[in-house]
Amino acid sequence: MPIDHTPHAPASIGSAPGKLPLIGHAWWLYFRPLEFLTTQRPLGDLVAFRPGPKQAYVVNDPELVHQMLTTRRGDFIRGGPAFEAVRILEGDSIATTHGDVHRRNRRFVQPAFHSARLPDYSPVMEEVAAATTGSWQDGQAVAVNHEMYRLSTTIVAKCLYSGPLAAEAVDEIVRSLPIAFKGVGQRAALPVPWLHDLPTPGHQRFRQAVSRLKALTARLIADRRAGEAEHDDALSALMAARDEETGAPMSDQQIHDEFITLLVAASETTAQALSWALHLLGKWPEVEARLHAEVDEVIAGRPVTHDDLPKLTYVRATVNETLRMYPPAWLMPRLAVTDTHLGGHPISSGTYVYYSPYANHHDPALFPDPAVFDPGRWLPGQAKPARCAHIPFAAGAHKCIGDTFALNEATIVLATIARQWRLRPRSDRPIRPRGYAILSTGPLTMTAERRPDTPPISQPPTLL
Repeated sequence: MPIDHTPHAPASIGSAPGKLPLIGHAWWLYFRPLEFLTTQRPLGDLVAFRPGPKQAYVVNDPELVHQMLTTRRGDFIRGGPAFEAVRILEGDSIATTHGDVHRRNRRFVQPAFHSARLPDYSPVMEEVAAATTGSWQDGQAVAVNHEMYRLSTTIVAKCLYSGPLAAEAVDEIVRSLPIAFKGVGQRAALPVPWLHDLPTPGHQRFRQAVSRLKALTARLIADRRAGEAEHDDALSALMAARDEETGAPMSDQQIHDEFITLLVAASETTAQALSWALHLLGKWPEVEARLHAEVDEVIAGRPVTHDDLPKLTYVRATVNETLRMYPPAWLMPRLAVTDTHLGGHPISSGTYVYYSPYANHHDPALFPDPAVFDPGRWLPGQAKPARCAHIPFAAGAHKCIGDTFALNEATIVLATIARQWRLRPRSDRPIRPRGYAILSTGPLTMTAERRPDTPPISQPPTLL
């Protein structure tokens, strides 16, 4: 039965099948999460399931998602095992707090992503992308997931911190962040504390990686405080920020937590989005050809600039369509902190309520032919989707603070790659998305083919 998405219609209620004794639907969420989330969509606007011993709900109606994230956000806070796992790495930052604390923290961080600052980041994005692609050889097998990870990490490191330790910071981040991120995902998916306290090699690597990242961040902050030179980067913006009411600056601990949060948010998620985009372009040559045509017309072989962004409409549409098909944040929890309701259905205090951007983005009632990679959905003049139908960056007070930064970065990087390269699949084997903390391609190797009439870069720019 089709789901009624009328804003004021009473919510239809369903119950997910496949519940197992004791663990409920935890097996499905751990081993087959995307299949589970998409197959339960036709069951109702709200679907009851058990991610463990207690009942929870997944919200399928985008209007109810909108209510939960905006007008009713005081009833539903960010909490639960996933956020406790994130807190191990990111502390009490904008990623883990709520209410007044979150609003205060967000005001502190906002200047780093003010629209007036974004043009300063664009040259960094182009420089790093050009340096990365400048090292490729025609016919080379490129480990796309690794290349995009180091690229995005280098970009965010340079935008966050432009001091003398930047090269060292990138090396440590590339080394430690994947280990830390994997450990956070495992703790969120299997919230059994005693299991994660066992002295296994994997758990020890996780703790060591978190310690190294925290030590690095503390060192960067101390280095900046000890230095006399002025820097125009995000760390300087964090250190210069003042509370609107008291005029007080952030403490070093808060700067530390927010710095790591921005580092995590702007590296792994962007890397996966770029990897998925390159995979999709390799599978859909007609989309790739149209993207190349726009890049050739707008860029004409020169470096991409911030002023080019409004003209790269098809490249930006390709980014948006990639985020529709493979949103990095694919499942998000909320915790009811009071007895409340959604769509006329009572929700008891202490109940976990989830929404899945991945499942919403693949609902044919919201996006016709959802398995088709069609950037044309996002071109000017097309009908906009229902609110909260497309939410790769969440919505409301907790919407990703760096959404425009991320979109600009992905657009500049894709245009820079397309200026000279095609990336071809090396096999017909389908890539199965992996539902870890971030929706991952897993290992992705493609063949780099230089586009005709594009000269090689003899001396790639310096990364750092």
